[in-house]
Amino acid sequence: MTRAPTTVNGSLRQLADGLPADGHFLILAADDPTALPRIEELLRTIGIRSAWQQLPGLCVGLVSMRPDSLDRVVELLRRTAAGRVGVSPLTDGADRIDLAFRLARTALAASTAADPVTVFDRSPLTMAAIADAEVACGVVQVVLGGLEDLPPDDRDVLLDTLAAWSTHNGSASETAVHLYCHPNTVRYRLRRLEERTGRSLTNPREVAELVLALEARVRHGRR
Repeated sequence: MTRAPTTVNGSLRQLADGLPADGHFLILAADDPTALPRIEELLRTIGIRSAWQQLPGLCVGLVSMRPDSLDRVVELLRRTAAGRVGVSPLTDGADRIDLAFRLARTALAASTAADPVTVFDRSPLTMAAIADAEVACGVVQVVLGGLEDLPPDDRDVLLDTLAAWSTHNGSASETAVHLYCHPNTVRYRLRRLEERTGRSLTNPREVAELVLALEARVRHGRR
Protein backbone atom coordinates (compact mmCIF):
# COMPACT_ATOMS: atom_id res chain seq x y z
CA MET A 1 0.00 0.00 0.00
CA THR A 2 1.30 3.44 -0.89
CA ARG A 3 2.09 5.56 2.12
CA ALA A 4 -0.50 8.28 2.58
CA PRO A 5 0.75 11.86 2.53
CA THR A 6 1.27 13.65 5.83
CA THR A 7 -0.21 16.90 4.52
CA VAL A 8 -3.29 17.65 2.47
CA ASN A 9 -2.90 18.39 -1.19
CA GLY A 10 -4.69 21.31 -2.84
CA SER A 11 -7.50 19.17 -4.19
CA LEU A 12 -8.62 18.22 -0.67
CA ARG A 13 -8.67 21.86 0.36
CA GLN A 14 -10.80 22.54 -2.69
CA LEU A 15 -13.45 20.23 -1.25
CA ALA A 16 -14.19 22.99 1.24
CA ASP A 17 -15.24 25.28 -1.59
CA GLY A 18 -18.44 23.31 -2.08
CA LEU A 19 -19.34 23.28 1.61
CA PRO A 20 -20.77 26.02 3.85
CA ALA A 21 -17.99 28.40 4.85
CA ASP A 22 -19.62 29.76 7.99
CA GLY A 23 -19.41 26.64 10.15
CA HIS A 24 -16.79 24.27 11.46
CA PHE A 25 -14.99 21.46 9.71
CA LEU A 26 -14.20 17.93 10.79
CA ILE A 27 -11.87 15.51 9.02
CA LEU A 28 -12.65 11.78 8.94
CA ALA A 29 -9.96 9.35 7.84
CA ALA A 30 -10.21 5.64 7.08
CA ASP A 31 -7.57 3.37 5.60
CA ASP A 32 -10.24 1.46 3.68
CA PRO A 33 -13.18 3.12 1.88
CA THR A 34 -15.40 0.18 2.83
CA ALA A 35 -15.01 1.24 6.48
CA LEU A 36 -17.55 4.01 5.87
CA PRO A 37 -20.38 2.56 3.77
CA ARG A 38 -22.83 5.21 2.48
CA ILE A 39 -21.37 7.72 4.90
CA GLU A 40 -22.06 10.80 2.77
CA GLU A 41 -25.71 9.77 2.41
CA LEU A 42 -26.04 8.93 6.11
CA LEU A 43 -24.61 12.29 7.17
CA ARG A 44 -27.00 14.03 4.81
CA THR A 45 -29.95 12.36 6.54
CA ILE A 46 -29.05 14.21 9.76
CA GLY A 47 -28.56 17.49 7.93
CA ILE A 48 -24.77 17.41 7.66
CA ARG A 49 -22.92 17.95 4.39
CA SER A 50 -19.59 16.37 3.54
CA ALA A 51 -17.18 15.91 0.64
CA TRP A 52 -14.88 12.96 0.08
CA GLN A 53 -11.64 12.09 -1.63
CA GLN A 54 -9.65 8.91 -2.07
CA LEU A 55 -5.94 9.54 -1.44
CA PRO A 56 -3.21 6.87 -1.76
CA GLY A 57 -4.00 4.35 0.98
CA LEU A 58 -6.52 6.62 2.64
CA CYS A 59 -10.17 7.66 2.35
CA VAL A 60 -10.68 11.21 3.63
CA GLY A 61 -13.87 13.13 4.29
CA LEU A 62 -14.33 16.83 5.00
CA VAL A 63 -17.47 17.39 7.07
CA SER A 64 -19.13 20.78 7.52
CA MET A 65 -21.06 21.04 10.78
CA ARG A 66 -21.90 23.02 13.89
CA PRO A 67 -20.04 22.21 17.13
CA ASP A 68 -23.24 20.92 18.74
CA SER A 69 -23.50 18.23 16.05
CA LEU A 70 -20.23 16.49 16.93
CA ASP A 71 -21.77 13.93 19.25
CA ARG A 72 -24.36 13.02 16.62
CA VAL A 73 -21.65 12.43 14.03
CA VAL A 74 -19.55 10.30 16.37
CA GLU A 75 -22.59 8.27 17.41
CA LEU A 76 -23.45 7.71 13.73
CA LEU A 77 -19.91 6.55 13.04
CA ARG A 78 -19.94 4.16 15.97
CA ARG A 79 -23.20 2.62 14.72
CA THR A 80 -22.26 2.30 11.07
CA ALA A 81 -18.48 2.09 10.66
CA ALA A 82 -17.30 -1.22 9.24
CA GLY A 83 -13.62 -0.54 9.90
CA ARG A 84 -11.17 1.81 11.59
CA VAL A 85 -11.88 5.54 11.49
CA GLY A 86 -9.96 8.52 12.85
CA VAL A 87 -11.79 11.74 13.71
CA SER A 88 -10.05 15.11 13.96
CA PRO A 89 -10.97 17.84 16.41
CA LEU A 90 -13.36 20.46 15.07
CA THR A 91 -11.61 23.27 13.24
CA ASP A 92 -13.12 26.66 12.56
CA GLY A 93 -11.72 27.35 9.13
CA ALA A 94 -10.60 25.80 5.87
CA ASP A 95 -7.12 27.24 6.44
CA ARG A 96 -6.63 24.69 9.24
CA ILE A 97 -7.50 21.62 7.19
CA ASP A 98 -3.84 20.53 7.02
CA LEU A 99 -3.61 20.30 10.81
CA ALA A 100 -7.01 18.60 11.12
CA PHE A 101 -5.92 16.06 8.50
CA ARG A 102 -2.76 15.19 10.43
CA LEU A 103 -4.71 14.82 13.67
CA ALA A 104 -7.32 12.61 11.99
CA ARG A 105 -4.52 10.35 10.74
CA THR A 106 -3.06 10.17 14.23
CA ALA A 107 -6.48 9.20 15.59
CA LEU A 108 -6.80 6.57 12.85
CA ALA A 109 -3.48 5.06 13.90
CA ALA A 110 -4.81 4.77 17.45
CA SER A 111 -8.03 3.01 16.49
CA THR A 112 -8.35 -0.75 16.91
CA ALA A 113 -10.71 -3.50 15.83
CA ALA A 114 -12.20 -3.47 19.33
CA ASP A 115 -12.60 0.33 19.35
CA PRO A 116 -12.64 1.31 15.67
CA VAL A 117 -13.74 4.96 15.94
CA THR A 118 -11.18 7.19 17.68
CA VAL A 119 -11.78 10.90 18.24
CA PHE A 120 -8.52 12.79 18.61
CA ASP A 121 -9.49 15.24 21.33
CA ARG A 122 -11.26 12.60 23.41
CA SER A 123 -8.16 10.40 23.67
CA PRO A 124 -5.23 12.77 24.38
CA LEU A 125 -3.20 10.19 26.30
CA THR A 126 -3.43 7.70 23.46
CA MET A 127 -2.58 10.39 20.93
CA ALA A 128 0.56 11.32 22.85
CA ALA A 129 1.56 7.67 23.10
CA ILE A 130 1.41 7.01 19.37
CA ALA A 131 2.37 10.36 17.86
CA ASP A 132 6.01 9.35 17.39
CA ALA A 133 6.79 5.65 17.54
CA GLU A 134 10.52 6.09 18.17
CA VAL A 135 9.98 8.57 21.00
CA ALA A 136 7.20 6.43 22.49
CA CYS A 137 9.44 3.37 22.57
CA GLY A 138 12.11 5.46 24.25
CA VAL A 139 9.61 6.52 26.91
CA VAL A 140 8.72 2.86 27.51
CA GLN A 141 12.38 1.95 27.98
CA VAL A 142 13.12 4.85 30.32
CA VAL A 143 10.01 4.49 32.49
CA LEU A 144 9.39 0.73 32.45
CA GLY A 145 12.89 -0.59 31.79
CA GLY A 146 13.19 -1.75 35.40
CA LEU A 147 10.56 -4.41 34.71
CA GLU A 148 12.26 -6.00 31.73
CA ASP A 149 14.29 -8.56 33.69
CA LEU A 150 11.15 -9.97 35.32
CA PRO A 151 9.54 -13.15 33.96
CA PRO A 152 6.97 -12.10 31.32
CA ASP A 153 3.99 -13.34 33.33
CA ASP A 154 5.15 -11.49 36.45
CA ARG A 155 5.77 -8.30 34.46
CA ASP A 156 2.35 -8.49 32.84
CA VAL A 157 0.64 -8.90 36.22
CA LEU A 158 2.23 -5.67 37.45
CA LEU A 159 1.36 -3.77 34.28
CA ASP A 160 -2.19 -5.11 34.19
CA THR A 161 -2.61 -4.02 37.81
CA LEU A 162 -1.33 -0.53 36.95
CA ALA A 163 -3.72 -0.35 33.99
CA ALA A 164 -6.70 -1.37 36.14
CA TRP A 165 -5.70 0.97 38.97
CA SER A 166 -5.39 3.93 36.57
CA THR A 167 -8.90 3.35 35.21
CA HIS A 168 -10.54 2.71 38.59
CA ASN A 169 -9.95 6.06 40.29
CA GLY A 170 -6.59 5.05 41.76
CA SER A 171 -8.51 2.90 44.23
CA ALA A 172 -7.03 -0.38 45.43
CA SER A 173 -10.49 -1.56 46.45
CA GLU A 174 -12.09 -0.87 43.07
CA THR A 175 -9.08 -2.36 41.29
CA ALA A 176 -9.30 -5.48 43.43
CA VAL A 177 -12.95 -5.98 42.48
CA HIS A 178 -12.04 -5.64 38.81
CA LEU A 179 -9.11 -8.08 39.09
CA TYR A 180 -10.88 -10.53 41.42
CA CYS A 181 -8.23 -10.29 44.12
CA HIS A 182 -7.77 -8.76 47.59
CA PRO A 183 -7.00 -5.01 47.90
CA ASN A 184 -3.80 -5.88 49.75
CA THR A 185 -2.71 -7.89 46.71
CA VAL A 186 -3.22 -4.80 44.57
CA ARG A 187 -1.21 -2.68 47.01
CA TYR A 188 1.60 -5.22 47.07
CA ARG A 189 1.81 -5.31 43.28
CA LEU A 190 1.80 -1.52 43.05
CA ARG A 191 4.59 -1.27 45.63
CA ARG A 192 6.65 -3.69 43.55
CA LEU A 193 5.97 -1.56 40.48
CA GLU A 194 7.11 1.56 42.34
CA GLU A 195 10.29 -0.17 43.51
CA ARG A 196 11.10 -1.48 40.04
CA THR A 197 10.43 1.76 38.18
CA GLY A 198 11.65 4.21 40.80
CA ARG A 199 8.39 6.14 40.44
CA SER A 200 5.82 6.90 43.11
CA LEU A 201 2.09 6.50 42.61
CA THR A 202 1.56 9.41 45.01
CA ASN A 203 3.41 11.80 42.70
CA PRO A 204 1.05 13.07 39.95
CA ARG A 205 3.86 13.71 37.46
CA GLU A 206 5.32 10.24 37.95
CA VAL A 207 1.86 8.66 37.66
CA ALA A 208 1.45 10.47 34.33
CA GLU A 209 4.79 9.10 33.16
CA LEU A 210 3.84 5.55 34.13
CA VAL A 211 0.44 5.68 32.47
CA LEU A 212 1.85 7.26 29.30
CA ALA A 213 4.55 4.59 29.11
CA LEU A 214 1.97 1.87 29.68
CA GLU A 215 -0.24 3.26 26.90
CA ALA A 216 2.73 3.50 24.54
CA ARG A 217 3.78 -0.07 25.34
CA VAL A 218 0.32 -1.40 24.53
CA ARG A 219 -0.07 0.68 21.38
CA HIS A 220 3.31 -0.36 20.00
CA GLY A 221 2.68 -4.04 20.53
CA ARG A 222 5.07 -4.72 23.38
CA ARG A 223 2.86 -6.93 25.46
